[in-house]
Amino acid sequence: MNTKKLSWEDIRKEYDGQWVHLIDYDWNEGTPYPNSGVVHIHAKTRKEFNELIKNSDRIPGARIYVGDVKETGNALRMGCLVVTQHADH
Repeated sequence: MNTKKLSWEDIRKEYDGQWVHLIDYDWNEGTPYPNSGVVHIHAKTRKEFNELIKNSDRIPGARIYVGDVKETGNALRMGCLVVTQHADH
């Protein structure tokens, strides 16, 4: 696990096209992207990401897809899709 807090710009550069689980993150209310965070888990596919999350310690955080908007069949994959964000953060 990475323990260094990265800016959103650095996260986008390093994890583009991947699913990430951010912990210890800063996210201003009403903004589409976090300001920064620590990448706890990352994977290139949603299937692999879900397996890694399932087998990891349950640490509160945000599960996000990092990347450009892409059309996949009848759905759009957004540049920053928050799957889960714990309210205590």
